[in-house]
Amino acid sequence: MYLLPFFVLTKYASTHNLSFSPCPLLGPRFPIPTKLSGSPIFQSGLEDLTQAFDDYVTNLNGTFGPITSSTSFKFLAYFGGRDAVFAPGSTPIFSNAAFIILAYALESITGHPYVALLDRSILRPLNLNQTTFLTNTVEGPFNGLASTPHELTIALRNLLRSTLLPQSLTRRWLKSTSHTSNLVNTVGRPWEVYSLTATPISPVIPVYQVRGNKGVHASHIGLVPDYGAGFVILASGSSTGNPDLNAHADILASKIVPVFEQIATMQASVTFSGTYASTAPTNMTLVVAQGEDSNPGLCLTLPLWK
Repeated sequence: MYLLPFFVLTKYASTHNLSFSPCPLLGPRFPIPTKLSGSPIFQSGLEDLTQAFDDYVTNLNGTFGPITSSTSFKFLAYFGGRDAVFAPGSTPIFSNAAFIILAYALESITGHPYVALLDRSILRPLNLNQTTFLTNTVEGPFNGLASTPHELTIALRNLLRSTLLPQSLTRRWLKSTSHTSNLVNTVGRPWEVYSLTATPISPVIPVYQVRGNKGVHASHIGLVPDYGAGFVILASGSSTGNPDLNAHADILASKIVPVFEQIATMQASVTFSGTYASTAPTNMTLVVAQGEDSNPGLCLTLPLWK
């Protein structure tokens, strides 16, 4: 994410005849700190970032090209000239600009416009014919699609099935990457992860969520990979703003997850319930039955052991 801004910052420094190379993380008015640049943490982060881009280029058989769009150059020049809000690795932060930079990087790597790339790589393979692009502006990569509940459901189902990605990559994607100040909320890429528990001793069920809004319209999607399920909410608000769908999502998640648990218990009971016996070398009987009292899942008992 810092490779393209680094190019702009280097150009900025040479243009203004600065006596030092500006730091791509701190902004054009600060030199690269000697201790930071030589620290193992800084070098490790830089190596991981470089390796990620190298892997992407290798997999696509592409190369980095020049920045030819005047719009992208102006954006990167402006963004690269700003000081960092937080140092890398210090705290999770939501950034619309990060998606814009990612789109520019993809365009440079593949040689195709972002809109065409998304259409070729995702929309057409999944037959999302009713999903369209809004006005192609600089904010398109983070807020530029209009869709329907039906097609969003198709997209989420294919995500869970790993239709377009290897299963190992999907599993890595559906993971939290950092905690927040709220014990039940973590963040991923770009997920907002809500940890749902029915009781203090219940298992934690992560719900992966993404929200969006445009004008008076708002969307909220949620995935529950543990149960292969999810939900989609689209709504319109008043002329003064878009609706807040957090409460609706909380109600859905708190209502549907317990139902999923009950269904899972019933299916497991049908599949595995019964009496299992062995004769050698030890006579043992094992009974698998649906859990009693408030215990979820199946219950194992050893009524006879000789």
